[in-house]
Amino acid sequence: MMIAVDNVYDAIVMGLRLAITAPSEEKSQEAANLVETLIASAIEKGELTLEDIERAKLEVETSLGTHD
Repeated sequence: MMIAVDNVYDAIVMGLRLAITAPSEEKSQEAANLVETLIASAIEKGELTLEDIERAKLEVETSLGTHD
C-alpha cells in the first residue's frame, strides 16, 4: 500500500510511527535509520527545525498513547 505525503514533516511523522509499530526489530531499525537520514537532510536544508522534530515526536507519542 502506497501512501502519499505532502511534505517532509508528514514523512517524518509517518516514519517515526512505523519505527515504533514495525512488526520486527529489523523493520523498526530500518525505519528509524531512514527517519534519521530524512531528519538530518531536512535540518541541513532548513526545511525543518529541531522544534519541528520534537513536535513530530510528540504527535506520534500522543497518537499511539505512549506520551506521559
